[in-house]
Amino acid sequence: MSKFLFIADTHLGAKIVGYQQQHAYPERLKEIIGAFKQLIEECGDIDFILHGGDMLDFTSEENIRSAAELFSIGIPLHLCLGNHDLTSYSAVEQWLDLAPQFFPSNEPNCTLTLPDCVIHIAPNHWCGTPYYWANRQSPYFSKEQHEWFTKTLSQKPDLPHILLTHSPTLGLPKEQTGKDKPIHAPP
Repeated sequence: MSKFLFIADTHLGAKIVGYQQQHAYPERLKEIIGAFKQLIEECGDIDFILHGGDMLDFTSEENIRSAAELFSIGIPLHLCLGNHDLTSYSAVEQWLDLAPQFFPSNEPNCTLTLPDCVIHIAPNHWCGTPYYWANRQSPYFSKEQHEWFTKTLSQKPDLPHILLTHSPTLGLPKEQTGKDKPIHAPP
């Protein structure tokens, strides 16, 4: 059986984290990664880590290099780029240049075909510019991504398929945000 760990929204480089569904601890990220390392040692059979996005708080060469160093923990890590990972027009190129180990197919979208499941890693788009986020929360997938999903889903119909994306599944409730209505509800 494939075994993996999941983590998301680490926001490396954050000083203050905005709305979140649970408390954020960017200052304790080294400690959290240390706990992952210990768990991997104790279990001994963890295959990889999936990171659900927002590894960084904002795209910069320094943050990507820091993330590549921090998350180098002895097993593969596959990253689904989140909106905060895409705050520059050249974010994807920066990621592929500075941390290619997070992208097994050398591109943001990939499919991991395992003996017991298939995992599709698909970062969504946020505005008219592919793989760029400028504070607009309108996640969507491109036509090419839809075609890719359709093709890869049909290739292993006998296995469970997991879609890893940074798209919200629910809006943040007004009780949590203090706003008049939920925010960031998916389309």
